[in-house]
Amino acid sequence: MIDFTDQVVLVTGAARGLGLAYARALAERGALVLVQDAGADASGLGEDPRVAEDAAALLRSEGLDALAVTGILPGGP
Repeated sequence: MIDFTDQVVLVTGAARGLGLAYARALAERGALVLVQDAGADASGLGEDPRVAEDAAALLRSEGLDALAVTGILPGGP
């Protein structure tokens, strides 16, 4: 198994679905995961910082290292 101990990984779109699964898998392998998500709705509109914050809190509740990065990253849509 790959070890990500002492590594920081930014996962975009990480608050739901496959992005959250990837974030969890990396954190389970020792990474500090930065959970980035704009928090758009199902149609891709809007922003809600709670989406990333809630996902990071969920991972932390599982004993994993995660921090939220909210909003759209520079250069994004």
